[in-house]
Amino acid sequence: MKKSFPGIFRSAYINCWYIPILLFLLGLKICLLFFLVTSIHPDDAFQKSVKLGQHIRTNSTTFSQEESALKLNGKKVGRRKKATSHKSTTAIPRELLEEWDTLAHLENAKIKPTHTNRTKADSIWLVLNRVPRCGGGTLVKLLEELAQRNGFSHQPHEYRTPWPRFLLEQEQESLVTWFEYQHLPKSYDRHFFFVNFTRYQKFTKENPIYINIVRDPVMRIQSEFMARRADKEIAKAEIMRRNEESPKSGLAWKKMRFEDCVVQEEEECQFGNGTPDFTLSIPFFCGQHNSCVAINDKWGAQMAKFNIERYYSVVGVLERMDQTLAVLENYVPKFFSGVTQIYNQLDEHEKGYFTRKPNGNDRPVSEKVRQILQRKLHAEMDVYRFALQRLSLQFAHLSVL
Repeated sequence: MKKSFPGIFRSAYINCWYIPILLFLLGLKICLLFFLVTSIHPDDAFQKSVKLGQHIRTNSTTFSQEESALKLNGKKVGRRKKATSHKSTTAIPRELLEEWDTLAHLENAKIKPTHTNRTKADSIWLVLNRVPRCGGGTLVKLLEELAQRNGFSHQPHEYRTPWPRFLLEQEQESLVTWFEYQHLPKSYDRHFFFVNFTRYQKFTKENPIYINIVRDPVMRIQSEFMARRADKEIAKAEIMRRNEESPKSGLAWKKMRFEDCVVQEEEECQFGNGTPDFTLSIPFFCGQHNSCVAINDKWGAQMAKFNIERYYSVVGVLERMDQTLAVLENYVPKFFSGVTQIYNQLDEHEKGYFTRKPNGNDRPVSEKVRQILQRKLHAEMDVYRFALQRLSLQFAHLSVL
């Protein structure tokens, strides 16, 4: 049955109903484009394009410096999010720009210690990544005494558990994740190299309150030398290993004097440049990068100083324990309020380092041996003096608080 003319027209109209709407939208778009073109002066458009190009080049240069510096430190770098507004979000703080510039030229940067307190008012985590043989045991004892008094809990690391100081990516992430599920104030101590928590955090974006304590490198090396011989299990294993290589050499190792070890350049007292060493103090502040464990690596020493100044609330000095405790009590009161009083109540044995009597290897180091070690460990000496100067500035600042 054939359709009449009106029926055919009506069918065509039904199938093409959207064409007028499309024509209307196209016309509207043309009108808007015409308005924009005619309303913007050519000179204004040119100036805006120039400013935009300068802004992009500036931010690209800044980011490339930051990216190259952070890659050197083994850190992940992601593209910075675009600003959602104009002047309010594109301005980068001067302090942050200075930090990027320092990281970009780290080896030649002049890093100066200050009295700045890096403690955040709302921080509930405190981390003591202990440098060995620096009085960390005494500090842990104080934290355990202070925990109940100041309303936090202390989580010691079980050192019988094999957990290395140099952590794999997964181990660093696991450590940070564990902290993110701690919702009450907690302190934690362990021998491990510095970890930047912000790399792995999912819910928060700030580091814990980092503290540590250092010691005269020469005295610390001597203490490390003695500890290897004083620990029965370590000494027994070392004696057996050496006896297998050469009969009776194990007992000779056990009886060796520290000064003879240094002067005769025995294997454990050589400290050659670039040699990996996991027992020195620099890696505990430098972090999880291969250069951090290389002896006298300039980049590693600079990164250690940068992290001390940027991330650590307090780095105490064992030879200045009174100043260390005073600064801790004022800079980190949430955890160390009353620490001086408790320390003065400890008995002589609990204070450890200050009450040991000299014996065999514990006698004062001769000037000759001191000069040899200071020369071989010049980067360690540099970082130690940096920490000492920073503690002095913080202690002096207490008078104006």
